[in-house]
Amino acid sequence: MPKTRHKTTRQTPDPGAPLNNNFPIGELEDWLRSQLPVPGAHNALLQAMEPAVLAGGKRFRSILALASTRLLGHQDQSAFPLAGAVEMIHAYSLVHDDLPAMDDAELRRGQPTLHRQVGEAMAILAGDALLTDAFRILVMAD
Repeated sequence: MPKTRHKTTRQTPDPGAPLNNNFPIGELEDWLRSQLPVPGAHNALLQAMEPAVLAGGKRFRSILALASTRLLGHQDQSAFPLAGAVEMIHAYSLVHDDLPAMDDAELRRGQPTLHRQVGEAMAILAGDALLTDAFRILVMAD
């Protein structure tokens, strides 16, 4: 007797819906903001780091971390250190990519790039601090 195939119905995602509708991106951004008072960092450096990492975006990398955490049966908040660190590393790469020695970009997400706002030297320091602090967050995570 031939095997019968069961038809599976898949819910088609709405292509117009934002990807982050089902993920606590606002909570993650609040968590990221709470991590930015880096111990021992100069105030000017902190002021340069904040817009670099909190300037918005799709947060696609964070969503991947959160989705993976859900697949493993854990709470979203347990992935905040990983998701936040990934966002900080991504922000570092964007800051450095926009620098005059690279793309010399004037705008990022419709706003002046960090080196246009705070100068090239401070943008380099802010990017480097984001990269370094991402590792601090990962090491300190439970």
